[in-house]
Amino acid sequence: MAHERISTAPLSPARLTLCVALGIWLGGLALACSLGLLAWLWPQPLLAVATVPAAVSTQAAPAAPADAQQAMFERYQQRLQAPPAAPNQPSAPGAGKLNDPKCQFWLEQQRTAATEKSQALVREFCH
Repeated sequence: MAHERISTAPLSPARLTLCVALGIWLGGLALACSLGLLAWLWPQPLLAVATVPAAVSTQAAPAAPADAQQAMFERYQQRLQAPPAAPNQPSAPGAGKLNDPKCQFWLEQQRTAATEKSQALVREFCH
C-alpha cells in the first residue's frame, strides 16, 4: 500500500502571492532570454523579414488625382442644392404600399427566409 505524504508547511496567502508573482516574473525573464538568444543566433533572416514589408509599404499606390476628388465634391454640392423628392408622392402607382413598414418587413423576411407564409403576407401588405 502506498503511503501518502501530507505537507506540513503552512501556506499563508502572502507567501502564496509572493510565489506566484516570482513565478510570473521568472517566466517573463525566461521568455526575454529566449527571444534574445533567438535574435542573436539568427540576426540576418529576422532582419530581412522585418525590412521586406517596410520596403513594400513605402511604395504605396498613387493618390487619386485632384480632378476626381473635385468632380465628386461638385456632385455632392449639386445633390445638396437639388430640391428633395417629395416623400408623399409615389414615383409609380402602387409604390405607396411598398413604403409601408409592414410591407418592408415582410419583403425582408421573404428575401432572407422565404416561406409560404411570408409570400402570402407580402402579397397581402404590398399588393
